[in-house]
Amino acid sequence: MCDGAPPDFHLAVGEFLNDLLPEKWIGRSGLTAWPALSPDLNSLLFYPWGHLFYVYVTEVSDVQNVQLRIQNGFEMTRMTPGIFQRVWHSLLRRVMSCV
Repeated sequence: MCDGAPPDFHLAVGEFLNDLLPEKWIGRSGLTAWPALSPDLNSLLFYPWGHLFYVYVTEVSDVQNVQLRIQNGFEMTRMTPGIFQRVWHSLLRRVMSCV
């Protein structure tokens, strides 16, 4: 999926995708255009980082501290009752809006 970043629209990217997946990829320069404002179907992109925003609220100087914050955040998220059912329902809703 394309996130709109300029490198995604570089001519070399389009040529690579045409060579790799002729007439089978969706994007700005492809045979099928990616619809504007289409829902993101990747649960990992739309869900967990919204719950882990506090990881980056304060500046940290070492990588181990960031890794520990992320691990603790995922553990807290995992322990939240019903959280994965909500992810599943949200994903289904997004898929149905595409259908």
